[in-house]
Amino acid sequence: MRAIEIGDLIVKNSDWTEARKVNHFEYSQTNINYASGSNLKAVSLNSTISTYFIIWNESVSVECELFWQALEHEGLKFLRKEPLRFALKKGWFYNVHEAIEIRINWDAVIEGKYLESRYSAKEIEFLNNLIKAEELKRVKEIRLALTKKKITFRNILRFGDSMAYLRQCGLIKKYFTFWEIDEVIQIWKHTGPN
Repeated sequence: MRAIEIGDLIVKNSDWTEARKVNHFEYSQTNINYASGSNLKAVSLNSTISTYFIIWNESVSVECELFWQALEHEGLKFLRKEPLRFALKKGWFYNVHEAIEIRINWDAVIEGKYLESRYSAKEIEFLNNLIKAEELKRVKEIRLALTKKKITFRNILRFGDSMAYLRQCGLIKKYFTFWEIDEVIQIWKHTGPN
């Protein structure tokens, strides 16, 4: 339960505004409070606690780094699943949501030197290049739609992921004019099955 107290304290003192995360912690905390006060079997309680750790295991942010540092400081042993290790091993991000979060939080995590104790300079450089490549891949997808004046139906999900990535990372205006954005949205609206 100490790990949950630490996590709750970090969330309350953070500037996390993403509703998904805040809702996740509120939901998890409600379930944990219920589970700890009831006669649940160990398996059910462990399942509830595992649910709480989803965000801590699947996120890359200053808050996550603080959480895992605090657990280590307290001597609490929990298995950490690191999305950056996956990216290093595979050379790509698990999904667009992970790529977005890493891109948004990368500068703060690097500036805080949170990765230096677990990653070599070469690994950090590789991850930085991977983030840049992901950004350019997303821009290329949008440029292709603008050039061809269409989005093939089989590429519509990838296109949508690219739009989400650029919008949520605040990059659309870096690469596209207002008119290009408007044009590509019109192309997108008129894409459907052939």
